[in-house]
Amino acid sequence: QRQQDSLSFLCNADKIPESSFFHKPLKEVEKARDFVISELTSNRIQNQLHRLKHEHEWIDDGENHVYFELVGNASSIFDEILFICSRVYSNDLVFVTVYFEGVIYVVIEDGEGVQPLLNVSFPDVSHDGEGVTLAMYDDDSTSPNGPWI
Repeated sequence: QRQQDSLSFLCNADKIPESSFFHKPLKEVEKARDFVISELTSNRIQNQLHRLKHEHEWIDDGENHVYFELVGNASSIFDEILFICSRVYSNDLVFVTVYFEGVIYVVIEDGEGVQPLLNVSFPDVSHDGEGVTLAMYDDDSTSPNGPWI
């Protein structure tokens, strides 16, 4: 937390110059986040989640910190990137995305009500727990292996 408080604000992600080292990795994380969100809101995944809630009570018990993982073959543009975080507000939901060690994590939070202007807290996705595979993708070698819950 101390280190996070000492970081300076550079600019919004959509204003990073194309010449910046960070431009392409941030765009890739944005595309991955959008992919995960589109999959999670699809009827196929929603129906699967509904079925899985009955087999795995932890999915919907409110006590666990549920997050989704997108595991795939990370592009070489991430070779020098250790960690990326983003927070997107949409329709009373907050989508928190974290890239770490080749994995994209997406956490969906309630975004209803007043939100802090600079919310710098991020959820902990380091907890090992139960998991279920929601989908597998293998169209080609660069396709993700699947979002996990």
